[in-house]
Amino acid sequence: MKEEKNIINNISPITANANVNINADATDSLNKVTDSVLEVVKPSAKKSGDIVAGLLSFVSETIDTGLYIYKENLAYYKEKCHAKIKAKIDEIPQENLTMPDIGILGETMECLKYNLDKDYLVELYSNIIARNVDVSTKDKVHPTYISIIKDLSFKDICFLEALFKFQNKGNAYIPVASLSIVSDKKEMDKTFKTPKYYIKLPDYIVDKDDIEIILENLVRLNLIEIDFQRWLTDEDEYNYIKGQAEIIYKPTFKTLEYVYKCECHVEIREKGILNLTNLGESLLKLCIR
Repeated sequence: MKEEKNIINNISPITANANVNINADATDSLNKVTDSVLEVVKPSAKKSGDIVAGLLSFVSETIDTGLYIYKENLAYYKEKCHAKIKAKIDEIPQENLTMPDIGILGETMECLKYNLDKDYLVELYSNIIARNVDVSTKDKVHPTYISIIKDLSFKDICFLEALFKFQNKGNAYIPVASLSIVSDKKEMDKTFKTPKYYIKLPDYIVDKDDIEIILENLVRLNLIEIDFQRWLTDEDEYNYIKGQAEIIYKPTFKTLEYVYKCECHVEIREKGILNLTNLGESLLKLCIR
């Protein structure tokens, strides 16, 4: 037992508040979290106020086990997160409050406590927690949502929100194109043959340096799908993409034209469509309001 305790002290420094040494023994803090877990999921009949109080207590104590990484502004991050979750739970009708799924709650807090300085993640995870105590949405909270959110950047979220908003207006797809910068010199074409992706999405500003990483990550997470076997019949959509790409890549053209002594332009390699998957739409309906 002594050896196990030493291992815990070596790899898991934990503090309950800013005044406690971060190298203190982890056992007391972990026991407190365990007690809160039992209090939240205890099968006895509880009033809605007891459910909320127990859940928020668990949230606070779980945060305490990870807050040492912030070093400064500990109380600020904790109170901000606590207030965010409470505000969302307060919006739920009292008759809808139910005992949370402790697996969902525990995994969510484990991810959240290390990301309290990222407002977009606090927002998404707070929505997961609130939906988990609402009887009308509890069964819609899939465990995979927690790990998916962890792999999203702020720029990923901005794109998803714009796409979600666009599709909610009755639009099934947005146009996407695979682009190349070409010229009349084959030497340049061979050197710069890697395709670039470009899209047209209202209320979203495309950054040529980010869009490929964003799209590839969201495809990897199965939140969006890109299909180059189908495309929109309105050719103007792709002409718009080509025109915007010509403007964005103009500085690149100048460099290439100087080096290769030629004129460059954008060429569409493939036309396609992009849309949210069922998984992506379900996640956003739950986490974005």
